[in-house]
Amino acid sequence: MKQLITNFTLHLKVQLIYTDKDFVYEGFFTDFGPLHLGHLYRYCHMLRSHEQQNPGVCIVHCTGRDPEKRANAAYLAGAYALLYHGLTPKQICEALTNGPDAIPFKPFQVRSRQNLKWYLFFSFFLSITKTQLFCV
Repeated sequence: MKQLITNFTLHLKVQLIYTDKDFVYEGFFTDFGPLHLGHLYRYCHMLRSHEQQNPGVCIVHCTGRDPEKRANAAYLAGAYALLYHGLTPKQICEALTNGPDAIPFKPFQVRSRQNLKWYLFFSFFLSITKTQLFCV
């Protein structure tokens, strides 16, 4: 199978990346949130290096079936698209959630008295956008 993927990758100029084991959320009690900024920085650095070393290659971020890893992979890929490719939070959220085979993501959860859950990729991407405006 590995040989098939390698041949497929070389022929179509596609590079598959899998980061489920590289970026792991370490929760506190029952919370579940997006990966921390250190993970986002490492992911962006890794992807940017791949893009610069392999111009014209399409990079596909693959992930497994674990709902938390899927949500964090979507967060990383979306944040990268926002930071380096100029997509808006709305464009990213539409790309992640619309489509014939779209599977809902596990909601990010903040531990509180009411055990509030939030599924707001949009708010995370919007906060990155605002941070860019004020910190650049």
